[in-house]
Amino acid sequence: MEPYKDLSETITTTGEIELQYDLLSGATLNVAEFITPELGFDFIPGGVQTFHLHLLLNQANADVVAYCTLQLANQAGVPYSPTASETSSSQIGWIDETTPVEVFPNIILPHTFIDPTDRMIVKIYIENLDTTNHIIKWYTESPSNYSFVTTSVGIVGNDGSSGTSGTSGTSGIDGTSGTSGLSGPTIASQYEWVNQSPGNYFNLTNGVDNFIPYNNEDFNTDTNYFELINPGTSDARIHIKQSGYYEIQSKVHLFDMTTEVDVTTAYWTASTSTGTRTKQKLLSDDKFNELTSDRILLGRAGVYFSAPTYLSISVLPTANSPFPSSNDNTPTSLTIYRISGGESTSGTSGTSGTSGTSGTSGTSGTSGANGNGYYRITEYSEYFDINAATVTSTWSSLKSLRPAIDYSVINDAQPVDINENPQAIYEQFKITSNGWYRLEYSIQFTSGNLSSSSQVGIRIFDTVSNITIYEDSINIITGDPSLLSRVAHAESIHQLPAERAYALQVILSGGNESNISVARFHFRAAKYIIGEDPSNSVTWPGYSIG
Repeated sequence: MEPYKDLSETITTTGEIELQYDLLSGATLNVAEFITPELGFDFIPGGVQTFHLHLLLNQANADVVAYCTLQLANQAGVPYSPTASETSSSQIGWIDETTPVEVFPNIILPHTFIDPTDRMIVKIYIENLDTTNHIIKWYTESPSNYSFVTTSVGIVGNDGSSGTSGTSGTSGIDGTSGTSGLSGPTIASQYEWVNQSPGNYFNLTNGVDNFIPYNNEDFNTDTNYFELINPGTSDARIHIKQSGYYEIQSKVHLFDMTTEVDVTTAYWTASTSTGTRTKQKLLSDDKFNELTSDRILLGRAGVYFSAPTYLSISVLPTANSPFPSSNDNTPTSLTIYRISGGESTSGTSGTSGTSGTSGTSGTSGTSGANGNGYYRITEYSEYFDINAATVTSTWSSLKSLRPAIDYSVINDAQPVDINENPQAIYEQFKITSNGWYRLEYSIQFTSGNLSSSSQVGIRIFDTVSNITIYEDSINIITGDPSLLSRVAHAESIHQLPAERAYALQVILSGGNESNISVARFHFRAAKYIIGEDPSNSVTWPGYSIG
């Protein structure tokens, strides 16, 4: 569809495409624009959308980033969502003059209801933060440099054809069937902090927890579950009226994110509308030293509330007294989902028919052939960190002191410490039920003094049975001091037993370099929940860019 290129599930094999761009100092350039076919479903599950882009800089130590935007459009390709959602910006590293680098801009989208005829528009951008001009090349559609996106959407395959039935005997006339009940709705609500009275914007106080004075209810699908209490005040709370499993998604939008400011967000609970609040867990922990001070902090958690609860969100900055931002019509907001949803109402039974004369039994029909199934993955559990470890000549697990994303209540993969206890030091996933799991990692390596080429080994290790279930390695090239010069990324599928634990580990396995460290990493785990044994079928990797 003009003027867009196709963004589809079909992988193209036409050969590598290389596009070159002259990027001026301080400029942002639209590399390409894509649109999907009609999506064919009415619900986008909340989760991470990760782009895999292959880019090549003309020199080392260039400060250039890549990011993408996503926007819903109608059947005719006309955008209708108010603004495009923007991914994180990913620094483009450098290996040498001919080897592209893969970057992974990503975004967490909430659960979204759409029309089955809707399309998604994706635009790819590069931004030059340097004071000098650069030449950038973008690659796709080759086996080694194929740009694509993995999404939170899953597809279920068609059923096989039914076998031919045998000849039936004469039967009585059945009564009319009752009408089926309606499916239960998704139960959710969203609240915003907008610059209006009561609750006008103010500078946050450094070093203390500032409670967000939500003052606008954007939507609430069921007031039997959610209610905003004390809007526009520091005592604003969301009354969660029924116990159960919930997902909390926090978005905090602030100015003044410069000069090494560290900002954390957390959720608090209380048993009454005015009672003392208790701090539960961090939702996000981010440190900024940006040229652009306008930033969005995203956080989420899966939570079980055993009784009705009053929920609050706080923001704690270390410096700058940040001021709220609502640029691009995106204010600070809180979205809450009840994971278990509603119940369906049964239809009325029909009246029984009169019995007929029994006939001769027919011959059984032949079974239908199985359809080609696809498999949806649950939400990812994840732990991650920066400045994570120095790579040594012995295997060592990558650990995190940051808040983990724990969806083990639905995916049976729980971030834990070395003793399998969920706490602040995360270094492995504990698997709590048998099944098929997808494990994914990304590791960025750095070194301040490369004197020779070196090799780093990477493995996923079963710490209970002391066996390796996945292993890879990466070469660190001589004379390449760029912070993000080497990125290792892999996704693998495993049939895992319950009560096992799996750690992400690294080792210096070759060369003379002793100053290699991990600049940042993430480790994710999710469980397949639909379909049969995926070892005999095709898994769906998401939309391919081509």
